Amino acid sequence: MSVGRLKLDDLYKGFDKLIEAMPQVSREYPDAQLRIVGTGDALPYLQAIARSLGVDRFVSFVGRLTDEELMREYEACTLFALPSRKEGFGLVYLEAMAYGKPCICANAGGAPEVVAVPDTGLAVEYGNISELAEAIIEILRHPRDPEIIRKHAQQFSYERFRDRLAELIP
Repeated sequence: MSVGRLKLDDLYKGFDKLIEAMPQVSREYPDAQLRIVGTGDALPYLQAIARSLGVDRFVSFVGRLTDEELMREYEACTLFALPSRKEGFGLVYLEAMAYGKPCICANAGGAPEVVAVPDTGLAVEYGNISELAEAIIEILRHPRDPEIIRKHAQQFSYERFRDRLAELIP
């Protein structure tokens, strides 16, 4: 599963890279599904990539969802991936981890600090499709413990941030 705006001028999020990884993933896991949540003008472009690679049956474009529908998507997914090349912090990763879902991010921006703990997720080189596919397969092959992931996400909660800040300011 992946979530974000599907904008042509915002392709750095890596939705195209996820689609490009699906041939390799689907060979190993023929029941694997990539569900992309979001809307925008890049939708036809992304759909064309899926068709051209012959993976359109493995890729679903879910569109815009209500908070409740998004919650159900998070609950149902196996992993969350957003291989963005310039994610500042990436609250969306924490959102997924709050549901106990392992995450895959690109090794760029602030996301690896949140995600790249072996028990909670993996970071890959942006644009390396083979490495991205291997990371997805690795998590499908070796599921992570949802409780460990949830506890990791709690380290980034507002309450935790406030307490740490209070320790720094006398």
